[in-house]
Amino acid sequence: MKKLENFVKSDAGKLALYASGALTMLFEGVETFVLIPKVQKEADGKMIFDLSFMNSQEKMQEFLDALSDKGADLYLNTLLKTDNVFPLIYSTFFALFLTKFNGKADWKTALPYLMLCFDYTENFCSTKMLKSGEVSKSMALFANTMTKGKMLTMTTILNLMALAWWNSRKD
Repeated sequence: MKKLENFVKSDAGKLALYASGALTMLFEGVETFVLIPKVQKEADGKMIFDLSFMNSQEKMQEFLDALSDKGADLYLNTLLKTDNVFPLIYSTFFALFLTKFNGKADWKTALPYLMLCFDYTENFCSTKMLKSGEVSKSMALFANTMTKGKMLTMTTILNLMALAWWNSRKD
């Protein structure tokens, strides 16, 4: 933990914070404004698996049934591949940000990596469902639980980041 605290204070740490922040914004923008709309268009506008907090087996199967071959290819070979790099980037940014603005590395620094685990597990579920073309009740429940975990962890992290930044401004 002390090494992370020292790294964040160094010039390399500051560069890593800014670079990972910029890459986080870039990846989020590409996914949100380019890739996800293209996939959803190929599924008659239905929402992809990991964007809904309360997804049901029926809605997930409807998405798969509506998804064109082109959309499935785009989802599997572009969006999910991008989303296998993105969690590493945003986890690094969130952990560096929390360490820098809290002035120390503690349990909060681990939360971005918990979110990364939820995201990777969610991606694994999406891949399995896309490849099989079927959504079992257990897979739908598990995938939706991972999505909820990711979203709740992200909300917690963003609130902690705002609080850390706010408290750092008081000094």
